[in-house]
This record gives sequence, C-alpha cells and structure tokens, in this order.
Amino acid sequence: MQGTRGFSADGLLRKLAKSGKGYLLILPTFALILVFSYYPFLQALHKSFFHWDGQSTSFAGLDNYKRMFTGDAELGKAARNQIVITVVSILKIVTLPLLVARLMFALTSGWATRTYRIMLLLPMTVPWIVMGYVWKNMYAPKGVFNTLFAQLGLESWAHNWLGDPSMALGSVLFIGFPWAGGIAFLIYLAGFQGIDSSLLESARLDGAGFWRRFLSIELPLVQTQTRILLVLTVLDSLKSYGFLIFLTNGGPAYATLSPGVWIYQNSFVFLRFGYASAIGVVLLLVSALLSWLMIRLTKRGDLHD
Repeated sequence: MQGTRGFSADGLLRKLAKSGKGYLLILPTFALILVFSYYPFLQALHKSFFHWDGQSTSFAGLDNYKRMFTGDAELGKAARNQIVITVVSILKIVTLPLLVARLMFALTSGWATRTYRIMLLLPMTVPWIVMGYVWKNMYAPKGVFNTLFAQLGLESWAHNWLGDPSMALGSVLFIGFPWAGGIAFLIYLAGFQGIDSSLLESARLDGAGFWRRFLSIELPLVQTQTRILLVLTVLDSLKSYGFLIFLTNGGPAYATLSPGVWIYQNSFVFLRFGYASAIGVVLLLVSALLSWLMIRLTKRGDLHD
C-alpha cells in the first residue's frame, strides 16, 4: 500500500511545533484557563484586602490576614479537623483498596474477576449527593444504625450520630465503609497487572510465600500508584466541602468544620466576602505548596526506583 503513506501523530505534532501553528491551536485552551482559573484567583486576592459585605466596600489592608492567624478560633478548629480528615482519608486509600486490588489480581476465573470488578466500580457512578442522602438517613435518630442496635438490645449504643459533637466527625469519616472500591482500587489493580509475571514466578519457585512476595516484590512495584493516590487524596480533602455542608454544615458546635466550609459560611452566611477571600487565598497557597512537595517527593522516589 505505497499509495497511502503511514500517518504519524508525532510527525504531525513536530510539523505544527516548527510552523508555530501548534501554539495557535492551544491558545483557546490557555484562554479558558486564564478566564476560569487565574482570573478568579486574582479577583479573590484583590478582594482579600477589603472589607466587603456584597454592598459596601472599605479598604482593610492586611486586617483579614491578621484575623486569620490571631483572632479566629473557628478557623483553628477547622484546620485541626482538616488534618484529621486528610490523615484518615490517606489511611482509607492505602489500606483496603490496596488489599482488595491484590486479591482481585489473584483471581484466575475471568467470570469472577469481571463480576467483582463491576461491583467494586459501581459506587463510582453514584453521585455524592445521593450517597450523602442515604448515609444521612442511616445516621438519623430512627435510622438503620439505631434501629439495628435497638433490635439487638444495645440501646445504649444508639446516638444522634450527626448531632453529637463527639460523634459527628467520626460518623462523617465512616461514610463509604468499607472504602474498598472506587478509583483507588482501579489504580492499584492496574499497578498489579503491570508487574512482570516472571518476577512473581521466580519468587514462587524460590519458596517465597504470599506475604513475602507481596511485601518484598509487589508492594514496592506499586509505589508509583501509591504516590499518585496520595497527591490526589490530599488535594481532594483540602478542596472538598460540599459533602460536609450537606451533612452537617460544619456543626454541631463546629465539630465538622473544615476550611472549605468556613469559607462558604463567611461568604454566604456572614457576608464577609473579603475575609472569605483571604482564607481562600491562603488555602490555595497551602494546596500549591503541598502539591509541589509531593510532586518533588514523587520524582525523587521514581529516581530511586
């Protein structure tokens, strides 16, 4: 087929780069990024230096930033809650999804593999608002948990799960149990499937048992997947607040307050848009710093590998 020459995507990209037309093709994308990502940040940065309630505006200088670090006990509570949320989220990502993916990798039946994979990935298709509504009803005073405890004669175990300050944060973090499916399971499964089978076979012939192969060979070879999930989990925990607003709105008594929820409340409840903008700017800088640190650690780990 000499009349039809092979099409090379790489060759086309090189030609576009040399001619300069490639820059024109990506210009609309950069324009959208500037409009919808950088402009809102610059606007928030500008508003953070003002007292603004949606109507009147007065210059505040650094007052909003000073208030964050010296006069906002609720923000301190939100920061402590955020640390707990992030740590627990990391533990949920690197435990059960990893073990379930390894068990799935060990299955030899194609039918069983497909069936269990579908069952574990189906939760990804459920909108978070639906899942939140289901769990909120389960946590209700007459919900599933309290009803079950009553039938088992364990009435003392019943609680107002989302209304008790001592139980609210733990109840929110328990949502989604057993945390075995979703994107973490999928990423780990892909990592296990990418391991050279000859390595595992050699270890098996040398007498290495399951746990020895898992800890000495398989686990180190999925470190890249673990690092990716760590970055995604930390960033997602910092920016997620809709779930908390829907379940508890940061209560009771700020027991489930997070920086994202506090930004929302300062904006649309207390009408302190300037102060909310200042918190948002600092939160964005913290997220960027954590992203940079984790990417550096990821690259360093890849070099060591």
